[in-house]
Amino acid sequence: SDTNDSDTNDSDTNDSDTNDSDTNDSDTNDTLETIIWDPTSISENEEIFPIFVQAGMMRATSALIWTYANEENFAMRLRIWPEESRAELTSDLLTIDLDVQSGDDGYTHISVENLEPNTRYEYGFFVENEEVFVARSRISRFQTALPEGSTTPITIGATHGTNFNYAPYEALSLTAEEDIDFFLHLGDLAYNDSAETLSEYRENWFRTLQDPGYQDILRSTGFYMTWDDHELWNNYDPETGNEARILTGKRSFWETFPIVQGEQGQLWNKYRWGNTLELIVLDCRSERIPSTRGDEDIYISQEQMDWLKDSLLNSTAHFKVIVTSVPITNMPFWYVSASDRWEGYEHQRDELLGYIHALEIQNVWFLGGDFHIGMISRLDPDGPNAGLFEISPGPGGNIGVGSTLGAATTPEGQFLFHTTSTQPEVATTITFNPELDAVHVRFINATNDEVLYDDWLSQE
Repeated sequence: SDTNDSDTNDSDTNDSDTNDSDTNDSDTNDTLETIIWDPTSISENEEIFPIFVQAGMMRATSALIWTYANEENFAMRLRIWPEESRAELTSDLLTIDLDVQSGDDGYTHISVENLEPNTRYEYGFFVENEEVFVARSRISRFQTALPEGSTTPITIGATHGTNFNYAPYEALSLTAEEDIDFFLHLGDLAYNDSAETLSEYRENWFRTLQDPGYQDILRSTGFYMTWDDHELWNNYDPETGNEARILTGKRSFWETFPIVQGEQGQLWNKYRWGNTLELIVLDCRSERIPSTRGDEDIYISQEQMDWLKDSLLNSTAHFKVIVTSVPITNMPFWYVSASDRWEGYEHQRDELLGYIHALEIQNVWFLGGDFHIGMISRLDPDGPNAGLFEISPGPGGNIGVGSTLGAATTPEGQFLFHTTSTQPEVATTITFNPELDAVHVRFINATNDEVLYDDWLSQE
């Protein structure tokens, strides 16, 4: 069910709930009720809420909240409160207190408005019986984006590629322990290659989200995401793939995460964090037309390309961060499957990078996934694109194509860092600092806590 709670700051604060007690008789502002609020005193019910709750699409004053209830059209109560005020709330701090109902399939997506910028909130879904809370979901948290004009440094956690064969995903649990503002997933969140029916896709998604690593990271913060191929199946081709299976896989994706389609059904979107960061999330999978390679080279639709250019040109954020599920780096010649990345769609790659250089757009950074490795690279070994960096975070749980990258560390220094096949689970944090005009990147091997890379980068 989709609900827009634009008036939730005036919502009922559940006065008769026995978990809340009025202790504010001496408050000088007698219009505010003090609420003693301890959600941990209410039992978590994993039969009703078998996964947990998620937050996504965070903006300065809004977020999208998600849960799954193991019952269709199930009545619940969503409550959201500032993290630091849990011990003792006043009614004006209890930001959301709203009656909601799951949809026909148990899924719930709720858009909440009128939040405070740069604020960490806790939230959960609660079950009432005679106006008393008797059960709840897991409690999670998220942070709203920075307000307009803020140049506060932002630290994110990020990953890509979590293959069932490498669960549990210790890199995600390690990332959840870091002090990050949000989490970013660059695709291949689950390997749904064998799924064809809606029930099979749902089973795979539930298996993934019940992993301890995903429980830890999605409980600790809100997140943004894009998709690659394994969300539907390995190397799926949107031009020639089975249309019914594509529609089924996409439906399972949209229902499972705190994200909604754009007006034309698109995934691509952007998220502003004050004047520090503009996160530009691309869809580099579902719009490509492989038959145009060598001609038009349509890797993303022209509509998405025009939107991307406009977003870069008009952004007043210090850092313009482009999220692409497959790298845009020009890889060494022995790297196979160029047809699956920007490099194999040369005209559009040149169009985008040429636009950045021609208009002298500063501090454009790329975050890429897919390659089963973590790396830091220059987009080309020399020339103007050598001044642009791509960071590939993770992997969350995978090994494979990156095991030979060591040979690609050329004297020109195109690759500043890469993980290896002996490092299948790597936690990654990235800090964007406008004052220093620099980006700090940290890679940690989650299997032994070894710091693999820890340094600042600046564009030349």
